Amino acid sequence: MAFVGDFRPLLAAIKPRRFSGTVYRVIGSRFLDAPLTSAGSKLHGGRFNPPGSFEVLYTALAVDTALAEREGILLTAAGVKAARGIRTSIVLRIDCRLESVLDLTEERVRQQLRLPLADILGPWLPWNVQAPPTAEPPDGKAATEKPVSLSAPSQRLGVAIYGSRRIEAVLAPSAKDGTGRCLAIFPDRLQPGSFVTVDDPDGRISAALGIAKA
Repeated sequence: MAFVGDFRPLLAAIKPRRFSGTVYRVIGSRFLDAPLTSAGSKLHGGRFNPPGSFEVLYTALAVDTALAEREGILLTAAGVKAARGIRTSIVLRIDCRLESVLDLTEERVRQQLRLPLADILGPWLPWNVQAPPTAEPPDGKAATEKPVSLSAPSQRLGVAIYGSRRIEAVLAPSAKDGTGRCLAIFPDRLQPGSFVTVDDPDGRISAALGIAKA
């Protein structure tokens, strides 16, 4: 049964871990001018953010997982299949270093949060019947977690994570790739020393979030 109470005290008892490595993101060619933009996730919502709330940059730890997570692409035993109407897309290689990541791939962490794996991987789009109250705090005021009755369990967790201001990203199993993992990054929660940057040796695609320590 899904946990429907307050995630905040449960999150406070969990120690996040660091993450350093390469992740991947598939974007439409129309977003090349802003390859790390996540405004669309704020508008439409995602696994860890209700629509109209805050931005989340969704990435994956492997190329095939990033492709599987892309709408209109299906990962099968025979290979990758794409829907007929899918738009031209580009795979981004992204280097990142994060100081504070919640690791939902660990069963122990999920148990501490009282959140079954099925609730993390379950469909979130059907819950978006209407835009819930925003979780983004007014300027100068502390974030609070508001009751969101029309949000998926994973989205309610995302609201609590964002409101805690101490976690930069969520590492979680992929819902579309059985062996894959995804990294959902909260761009405006990056801490000093954390960064996310597109890795393009040719320098044609350039974008970065955060500031690395000198």
